[in-house]
Amino acid sequence: MKFYLKIAIFTGIVLIMLGTLNTYGKDKNPANGFYLIDDSETKVLCAFELKLNNREVFYCLPPKPLIAESEFSSITNIHYDNQKDLYLLMIKLTPLGTEVLKKTIAALEGRSIGLVVKRKLVTIIRIRPVRHTDVVMIGEGLTKRQLQWIRAEITRNIKLAKKE
Repeated sequence: MKFYLKIAIFTGIVLIMLGTLNTYGKDKNPANGFYLIDDSETKVLCAFELKLNNREVFYCLPPKPLIAESEFSSITNIHYDNQKDLYLLMIKLTPLGTEVLKKTIAALEGRSIGLVVKRKLVTIIRIRPVRHTDVVMIGEGLTKRQLQWIRAEITRNIKLAKKE
């Protein structure tokens, strides 16, 4: 009987921990950066639920970004790619951000990361091998106006961080 009691207590502790993890950060705002999207059935790491550009589907994000905005060193101007028929911009990463991206690509290929800017999930990118791991290219599914807003917000924050 003691064995079953231990299992019941252990199960209760695990369920309490999972419940705490699942609600952690719900009343706080997510920081700017790239987050790993939790697309599992259980949504264990669901600290934030955000809609992508105000669509109906909610995406679950962990409490902290995978690559924080402090790891963004610069952002390019918006340019039009004729081959892809879309507007793009690139976020250049610091050496630490580059290392995190390399490890993420190696370990989590096929999963997705989402870019959060000012508490908004603005784009989702599928993790796949890339030629350059020191930059993240965004633009797919975004209008030029949306990219202009993203660029302005990130540029402002990079400038503020460099002044400090």
